[in-house]
Parts: sequence; C-alpha cells; structure tokens
Amino acid sequence: MWEKLLAEKLRAIRPDEEALPPDKSAAVLVLFSPPPGGGPGHLVLTKRTSTVESHKGQMSFPGGYREEKDKNWLETALREAQEEIGIQMEQVRVLGCLEKVLTKGAITIVP
Repeated sequence: MWEKLLAEKLRAIRPDEEALPPDKSAAVLVLFSPPPGGGPGHLVLTKRTSTVESHKGQMSFPGGYREEKDKNWLETALREAQEEIGIQMEQVRVLGCLEKVLTKGAITIVP
C-alpha cells in the first residue's frame, strides 16, 4: 500500500538528464528493504568508513559520483549501490526519483 502511494507522488518528478561533469554530480538510492512478514520497509543506510576523504563515519544513502559510462541517474545510483552494498539491479524496484539537491560543496545529487 505505501509503495503505491509513494510511487504516485513520485510520478510527477522527472529530473532532467542534463550533462553534468561526473565530478560535480552524484546519485543515491533511497532503499526500503521489506521486513519478514510484510509491512513498511526498513530504510537502508550505509556508514562511511574512517578512511574516506570526506564525511568520515557519517551515515549515508548508497550511491556516489556519476561516471562517464553511466547513461542516466538511475544507472549511477544502481552501480554505486552494487559496489557499496552488493545489491543487484534485479533486486530493486524503482518507484521514482526526487528533485535534485545542490550541496554546499556544489555537488548535484539526485535521490
């Protein structure tokens, strides 16, 4: 039920696929993992290691910088999530996208 409502709300949002430099754009997945027995999903977050360059130890959505080979925002988010948490594209049902967000560091993120 919640998935249908969320998908309806997200249907109107279509971030454009403008060509942004890979070092200035990123995409993340806002993943919900279904609990055993049904019900609303659990939000999936990752904890950044203490060895990364920025945001050490912070919680984040799986995702990362767009690469030249990525055809669109979704491909970026799925590739990065696969690299970070091992999720396969076949395991993901995409409900939609959110509006782009510009960070303080001038990075555009598409959730």
